[in-house]
Amino acid sequence: MARPIASFACALIPLLVLTGVLSPRLEAVSLGDDRAAVVAELGEPAGEVATEGVTVLVYPRGEIRLREGRVSAINLVSPAEHAARLARAETERRERLTRLEEEGRRLKASRASDPEFLRLPPHAQLQFWRSFASRYPMVSIDAELQALRERIETEKQLRELEAASDDRLARLETRVEEAEARARQLELQANALRHFNRRSSSRYHYGSAIIIGAGGYCPPVRPIRPLPHPPRPVPYADSITEARARAMADIEASRRAIYSEIETP
Repeated sequence: MARPIASFACALIPLLVLTGVLSPRLEAVSLGDDRAAVVAELGEPAGEVATEGVTVLVYPRGEIRLREGRVSAINLVSPAEHAARLARAETERRERLTRLEEEGRRLKASRASDPEFLRLPPHAQLQFWRSFASRYPMVSIDAELQALRERIETEKQLRELEAASDDRLARLETRVEEAEARARQLELQANALRHFNRRSSSRYHYGSAIIIGAGGYCPPVRPIRPLPHPPRPVPYADSITEARARAMADIEASRRAIYSEIETP
């Protein structure tokens, strides 16, 4: 009969210790102490939960329960056990960081040698590396970010230069078209003046042709009406010729300017 009682007592003692009924005196906090005594011994708790007359004071080494303002249970580990737990947690944290760093370095190496990734636009690559930096802050990617920023800036400058070149080329082409239109207009005026000069150089004016036979014609053999005055020189003929020459010179100058703009890098 004594053995079952002893076995029951051995099993009950750890339970009583856990619930605080027989808590070992690890601190100067005892059952029945009020909250002020607990705070004076352990300091302000890291957290506090109160519900239905029970208050739980949370400390790094455990918790203390108060019922109706008095300590009813103490669940604290010893300072040595707490230090051991902290050491284990620190070791686990370092191991996680080591595994994470190795994973990040493998991912960085794979992306740096991936042709499909390198063919992505610079902004897409930059977005990936920013996400990479937030997940693997211990892996440096300064060189990759700097190279991408320089590439983005270079492409931006090239686009601006290309847009400016296209704009200059469009303006030059417009100037060439306007100069060619002026030259055509002057050419028409010059042709009209030459035709007028040829007709005015004759002293007599002949009438229309006389239709004979089945489709032939015969010019008149004598003048019908003499001109009332000698032919006069056409005014501004020389100035129009000079204007046409200037227009053609403008066309050539515009073309040379276009070629120089295109050949200039």
